[in-house]
Amino acid sequence: MKRNILAIALVLGILWTGSQSLEAQNYSGLYPTVDFQCHNAYLGGGQFSPVLPGDTLARIRFRGRVPGGFFTSGTEIMAWITGPVTNTSFESNLNFRTNLRDRLTILHNGNVGINTTGAQQLLTLSHAETPVFRFDRADPGNFDFEIYQADGGLFFRGGADAVGAGLHEFVVIDDIGRVGIGTTVPDQKLTVSDAEPVFRLERNGGGQFDFELVNAIGGDLRFRGGANDTGPGLNELVTFTASGNVGIGTTAPAQKLTVSDGEPVVRLEADGAGAPDFEVMNTSGGDLRFRGGADGTGAGLDDLVTFTASGRVGIGTTAPDQLLTLSHSSNPVLRLDRSAAGQFDMELSLQDDGSLFFRGGADDLGGNLNDLMVLSSDGKLAVGTTQFPTSIGGTDISAYSLFAAGGVLTEEVRVRTGWADYVFDPEYELRSLTEVDAYIRRYGRLPGMPSAEEVERQGLELGDIAVRQQEKIEELFLHLIDMQKQLEALQAENAELKARLQALER
Repeated sequence: MKRNILAIALVLGILWTGSQSLEAQNYSGLYPTVDFQCHNAYLGGGQFSPVLPGDTLARIRFRGRVPGGFFTSGTEIMAWITGPVTNTSFESNLNFRTNLRDRLTILHNGNVGINTTGAQQLLTLSHAETPVFRFDRADPGNFDFEIYQADGGLFFRGGADAVGAGLHEFVVIDDIGRVGIGTTVPDQKLTVSDAEPVFRLERNGGGQFDFELVNAIGGDLRFRGGANDTGPGLNELVTFTASGNVGIGTTAPAQKLTVSDGEPVVRLEADGAGAPDFEVMNTSGGDLRFRGGADGTGAGLDDLVTFTASGRVGIGTTAPDQLLTLSHSSNPVLRLDRSAAGQFDMELSLQDDGSLFFRGGADDLGGNLNDLMVLSSDGKLAVGTTQFPTSIGGTDISAYSLFAAGGVLTEEVRVRTGWADYVFDPEYELRSLTEVDAYIRRYGRLPGMPSAEEVERQGLELGDIAVRQQEKIEELFLHLIDMQKQLEALQAENAELKARLQALER
């Protein structure tokens, strides 16, 4: 009987619409459905006025009689229209209330609000004092957890079968974005607080390596891991001491950075496939090596630079025999490169044939630079050219050691050669001026001197031309001396003739 009365009361409550009209229809079958059909007024002739934004679609109230003789609502479910009404649809919200307070609201856009009708996100919890989201295990003794907002921060607490202050404070995110683990007052972006704070990264698979970051009691910050274990069962990988020294493979670094191992290696690895990797290693023999240039490791890399225990440096070799040794299977190059665009670059390159090239004069490299100077393997030097000619105009110059293109400017040139003193030998056959004149008329040059064509084709040898010119000077002096003697004889003869003439006149 009580159930029937309750059912009648429920139906009457559903049909109650206030100022609006609500129709309830019951259906039976495979999927029974209850429709709450709302309209604003009956217009006659089977016509009804449409609903409008803001209209209440339906309200379900669970009511009970109170001592005063009235029925009072304890719980309500209500839906109302929030958006434009078209011929096919409209937007609406759904609200649940207890004790005349909004407990749960589902908005038309899918946002859900707990203790608020204005949910701004998919799930919004609102409370005047401390909004709490709780995970509660029903079995006694099981740990419970809570996420709550208080004093401008977001707190995570738990680790006990309790509620509120009876739980342990685990994590806090304060109002300026700082995170505290083990403390509710973080003074940095992330603060982990404990007697010996540990930050642990654990793989849950059996045999997987685990890692820990620990603030040791002595003031060191240690990173340990490399085993499926915890605490001392892990390997000490990196240590940051209180004095600022860093140790890799050691907990007692003696310098700012100490890498300790049977053969310590510092590796720079590019993660892209085919990208070259590099390593700096202290070999067992006491050498410091820099290797790389390939997508590999250890012996799979090329030995690029070696610093021996005796202080020698090898580039491209692990056994330098001088203070600096450059070695390469093709062309070892020593390059001087200005980093600014447009600046000239220079290179010193040892070629396959043993010649040493000095290039530069452009913002470029290799074959695009100008060949400024070449030192051949047999000691010949070419400046402004890479050629070492062996003949010129049919003349053999293969013994020459210096070749310069574009001219040579110097303050002094000393040539070791023979000289033309043989001209003063009594046996020297001095051409007469008549013979010289005839030679000039025929050949257009002095006897023994090269022609203009020869000079243009073959050039001049400074020592040779200096001797030839000296020869002509000495020959000229011999002719002058002879002419002086002839002049003196004529003067004597003239004086004698004058004396005879004067004697005849008397």
